Amino acid sequence: MTGPAGIESRLFRLSPAAEIVPAPDIPASFAIPGDVLAGLRGSRQPPCLLSADTAALLEHFRTPMTLADGIHAHCRESGADPLSTLDECFGVLVALSRHGLLEPADTSAPPPDGPRHAAADVIGPAALDTLVRKVRDTEIWLGHLTAEPSRRVAVKIVDEPASGRRLVSTEAAALRLLDGDGAPRLNAVLPSDTGGVLITEWVEGRPVDLAATDGPGRCRTARRVLARYAALHALGVLHGDVHPGNILATADGEILLLDFGLAGLPGQDGPPRPAGGEALDPQAAGALRDGIAVPPLDPVAEQYALATVLFRILCGAGYLDLDAERGDALRRITDDRPRRFAQAGGPCWPAGERVLRRALRKDPKRRYPDLAAMLVAFDCALQRPARWFEVPEELAADLRRAVADLDVGGRWWGHRADPDSCAHAAGFLRRAALLAGDPDAADLAAMWRALAGGRLPSGPQPGSPAARFEGALRRYRRTGRAAALATARRLAAELARAPDPGMPHVHTGPLAALLASLECADPWQADVPSSLPAQTAAARRSIASRQASGPRSR
Repeated sequence: MTGPAGIESRLFRLSPAAEIVPAPDIPASFAIPGDVLAGLRGSRQPPCLLSADTAALLEHFRTPMTLADGIHAHCRESGADPLSTLDECFGVLVALSRHGLLEPADTSAPPPDGPRHAAADVIGPAALDTLVRKVRDTEIWLGHLTAEPSRRVAVKIVDEPASGRRLVSTEAAALRLLDGDGAPRLNAVLPSDTGGVLITEWVEGRPVDLAATDGPGRCRTARRVLARYAALHALGVLHGDVHPGNILATADGEILLLDFGLAGLPGQDGPPRPAGGEALDPQAAGALRDGIAVPPLDPVAEQYALATVLFRILCGAGYLDLDAERGDALRRITDDRPRRFAQAGGPCWPAGERVLRRALRKDPKRRYPDLAAMLVAFDCALQRPARWFEVPEELAADLRRAVADLDVGGRWWGHRADPDSCAHAAGFLRRAALLAGDPDAADLAAMWRALAGGRLPSGPQPGSPAARFEGALRRYRRTGRAAALATARRLAAELARAPDPGMPHVHTGPLAALLASLECADPWQADVPSSLPAQTAAARRSIASRQASGPRSR
């Protein structure tokens, strides 16, 4: 176990500003009974979703102690094994210390910082009713118009000498430009030397990553969010602060954007990029890592930030694991590939995954030219519906057995010393994970690929049943002709009759036959193996055209 210098021996406590509340009624893929939301009063950081076990562990730090002592105390109370718990939880506690929920015990207690205003105060045309949120420089109240008591409004009070005036004027200008289209309508603005007050219509809703309750609902929500940002960019406006808390989904499915204080407006220089959070793009992360100036925000950088939000909407988890020390988190943003949907518990949806992977390219020049083009690609992907962990009934049991055979101690575990067997095992599990949305298969694929030295299997021999099957499936995806799919299914049956090679293999035997059956069950979702030759530009255009119009026959 490693960590920042001295962290093993330093005393930590639960921050006095910490608030821990039961998680709201949100989809089961996000939370389970007993989970909690933990956050800091007055912080701009979104709260963390923690398991009941982690919340119980945190409770021990109401008395200052080292991280290891806290884990041991939790184990004595819960009966868990101390060594395994220490190994599993130490990194979690380090991440929570970075978040601020745990803080060094010698940290000075924060001074009392109550709201500057009280209920029933009148500010301009509004009277304050309930404090909704308070951070260091901003209070947000639910209020009503004094002239129309039944009309509820949001009152945002900014008091920040350094930048408050610019934040208020920028947000007011953006809201005036949008005029209620995709954002709350502005009722009044009262500028001051340190900021001012913005009074807007009050809108009920939920953050978009918590709004959808099922798979199709997540796809619809993601599409609406992307369309909202495409419309915003078409006006020449950059939001400037893209994260789920600033994107509201109303009960009728409308998407509204909040907090335009950092927006970029037509005719102005680009606003600053965010200096932290999941939406940090590789160029900003690299600048922060190297200690140089972060470049201003541009539409392609905001496209990256939006893609991180869409990934979280669809999968219920981040596109990267960023619960790490800051330097390592910045390195992951600049260097690591986004997780596959299957690894993040998301849908089996290769078509949609390809859209987000392009928007999350490290090189900005390889992303979409604009959000309008990304929306067109996303709409094409929606013609191939996402599946959440659904496999045809007749194949589900075979797939479970195949994955179990490749698990530690399974039928094929004895072949782990053979690099070729490991490569084929990794190739099977990788494709099975993408086709079936199986996170266990995705995790095992990474393990077998590591055993293979990073290799995947080479392509099948030309003229073999596997090569002819893949060719027939590609023809069907390119042309939509039923005859090509019939050929692919006939060749899949031929693969099933081939003798068992006695080792994991993706070109012959039971594993190859199972993959072929899965791909034939939904050939438009099938992922072309990375070992196959790259498609020509003409072929890619043909496939895109077919996917936009749909097959002529089945």
